[in-house]
Amino acid sequence: HLHIASTYRSSITDPNLQNQPIRDPRQAKLIRRAFIPRGPDYILVEIDQAALEFRGAANFWKDPAMIAYASDPKLDVHRDIASECYDLPISDVSKDARSYAKNGFVFPRLYGSYYKNIAGNMWNNIKKIKTKSGKEMRDHLAERGMKDYEAFENRIKTVQENFDSRFPHWSKEKDIWWETYLKRGWFELATGFVCAGVFKYNNLMNTPIQGPSFHIVLWL
Repeated sequence: HLHIASTYRSSITDPNLQNQPIRDPRQAKLIRRAFIPRGPDYILVEIDQAALEFRGAANFWKDPAMIAYASDPKLDVHRDIASECYDLPISDVSKDARSYAKNGFVFPRLYGSYYKNIAGNMWNNIKKIKTKSGKEMRDHLAERGMKDYEAFENRIKTVQENFDSRFPHWSKEKDIWWETYLKRGWFELATGFVCAGVFKYNNLMNTPIQGPSFHIVLWL
């Protein structure tokens, strides 16, 4: 569907193929077995544009540091933030640690969340994560002085401060973006769609990134 989501991204029903579980290996395997090509001459493919939404954010906010990350394939903002969140050397950041930092910190922060909400969600998933070297993340954090949630929350607060300093242009422009919307009640996406009406803060930060990023997939 191209007309339902307020951010102008797509949505899918019957079944919802955009939200099949993948982080639980058992569920992922079982559910994916239910989707079968209709014959030997057909295959199912999945398109995943690497770092598309972060590149969309860099394009929208025009933050030089974001643009540098988005332009250099050797750089990886999600890996670097995972390293900070979990107090890990970059070489010991596992795929799962990167994924939970990406979806638990980077995008929530870009979309208006703050450290208390971010820390709570990330802490709830600690038991699912290991370091690249195979150590349980909870054990690693305990060794680094984060034996309880309060210590981890303080860590995430510091990471948020560093994140905002890492991308200073975005940090300033997001407040201007919000104030401008409050004055006029509408805004335009990079792809030409005009959004008007009541938007929460998080929606206002999300929409100009998520919508155009999906439109790029349509064009491709």
